[in-house]
Amino acid sequence: MNMMTLNSKYFFLLLLLVLLSFAARGQEPRDEKEMERYVNPRFCFSVLAPKQFQKKFSDNGDGIILTAPQNKNVEIRASGGYNALFYTLEEEASLHCEGEKILSHENINLSYKHKGRAIKAKKILSEANGQRFLKLVFSNNSNNDIFYSVWCQAPKSDFNKYQKLFEKVIQSIRLTQSESE
Repeated sequence: MNMMTLNSKYFFLLLLLVLLSFAARGQEPRDEKEMERYVNPRFCFSVLAPKQFQKKFSDNGDGIILTAPQNKNVEIRASGGYNALFYTLEEEASLHCEGEKILSHENINLSYKHKGRAIKAKKILSEANGQRFLKLVFSNNSNNDIFYSVWCQAPKSDFNKYQKLFEKVIQSIRLTQSESE
């Protein structure tokens, strides 16, 4: 009987660990099967989106807002927009909200090439009002006719839980049509 009690305790402990591992996983997709590609026909870009996130499409067709089902403070936004103010990439990337603290700012090349050239982008990590943001901004060509952005946010306390997902989404953005240079 003592051995049976010991085995049931180990079984219960193992079951508890398995359940906790699923709970700790949250809603973050583990692989590509849990993601789907959102295609924006107006600004000719696509990006991977977690299937379980709630989707809201903009009325004017410039992008999408994805919200985590278990936490409305976790969002991913992807959009395109015309450069009506003739900003440079640096100027566009430097726009931020009042009180926003920039934690890091780096120049990167996206992991794919478009029409034989690397896509230069700005990646910014910042925080404000208890939220942490990971942003990516880039342009379609040297004239900066259209700017694209991916904006990911989570509460500062939960940001590490979503950072891999945010990085995956940022790296997945692609230009899709010949409208861009």
